[in-house]
Amino acid sequence: MTTDKILTIKQIIEKDKKTDGDYWVNGGNESIYNILDTFNNEDWKELDRDLANFKDHEHSIFARAILHYDEDRKIDIDNYHLFFKEFILLKDYEDCDCLLFDMFYIENIKNPDLEFLNNVRLKIQFLEESGFSTNEEILRLAYDYVEQAINRL
Repeated sequence: MTTDKILTIKQIIEKDKKTDGDYWVNGGNESIYNILDTFNNEDWKELDRDLANFKDHEHSIFARAILHYDEDRKIDIDNYHLFFKEFILLKDYEDCDCLLFDMFYIENIKNPDLEFLNNVRLKIQFLEESGFSTNEEILRLAYDYVEQAINRL
């Protein structure tokens, strides 16, 4: 069951989905953050469950927003886990390729498990094998970051 708060986030994203990425970084994310600031533990759990129902453009915009959510806020959620879950769920492979630049954040996941990290690795592998990622150096770094996270388990 999607809560009103999650629906509001989706409406914010829908309204400005075609807007330049700088819009989100320079203030657009704040409208999402204002909703997230009202979340309780149940809301966070519901959001985690509901990510599977997000549309692709919602995954893309929300992934970038959640990545930097806790920089100035006192929260007790694993925004890095949510970011990488969005990466796994995202079907727009060009957007996935862009998110590869943020793979170094994988070390910040609070309680990673092997299955989750393997799913991240499989997504990277898919991007490589299908030709959606053309930057071999970024691919290698992405694989390395995931392997390092797995080795820390």
